[in-house]
Amino acid sequence: MFEWMGLKQRKIPKAIDCVSMRPWDTFFWWLEVEGLAPKSMVAPENWPPPKNARPAQIEGRRLETNKVTVKVQADKVTVWLSPELVDLNQRLVVELNGRAITPRDRTVRPDITTLLEDVRTRADRQHPFWAKLSNQ
Repeated sequence: MFEWMGLKQRKIPKAIDCVSMRPWDTFFWWLEVEGLAPKSMVAPENWPPPKNARPAQIEGRRLETNKVTVKVQADKVTVWLSPELVDLNQRLVVELNGRAITPRDRTVRPDITTLLEDVRTRADRQHPFWAKLSNQ
């Protein structure tokens, strides 16, 4: 099994398309959300959900034009960035629900504090995130 696993490599997906009804599901590869709609969240002890409950839709796409688009209804959305996902040397555009959250007055650059904090909290030394953008 270890020999087989040694042949596999994790790749950061260019697209994320998922749904969630669990309050603790907040991190999806390079996309982090906080404060999903309460009507979409169902605690395990309240299962099965009411008939009118609908899961929260979470979508993220990395386009070839060095643009990232995100569609989700949440209080806070953080897009984690790395050279595997985008070119940090080029102009980057990040949109949340059709509205740009990329700073207009500066380009997004790698940030050592973000990098070190990411490695500390996720302990993923092979795929660290170099920068992040948030709507708050």
